[in-house]
Amino acid sequence: MEALLDKLKEKYKAFDATGDLITIVFRNAQKQALWTAENNVDDCPYGTDVDGGRVEDTTKDWYSGNDRRRHDGGDITMKELVQLTLYFFDKLFYSSAC
Repeated sequence: MEALLDKLKEKYKAFDATGDLITIVFRNAQKQALWTAENNVDDCPYGTDVDGGRVEDTTKDWYSGNDRRRHDGGDITMKELVQLTLYFFDKLFYSSAC
């Protein structure tokens, strides 16, 4: 995850010269992703093994709750955890940048 954080700092360096904001948001995103996975929360389709779908899959009905993380038994791969972390990073970063 540290390599991912470094990439995010590089990508968003124009927003924060010190990287402190990026680090804080990233750590909060990690916590939110782990909590979401552990608690089987209906928040985001990323990170789910249910039906093998991802958020880009337009055949999924993410908003009704039928194709979300719910009922996946907490199964998550590292790749999916990274995707879930990035989802929360975007969500938190853009809400803090506004």
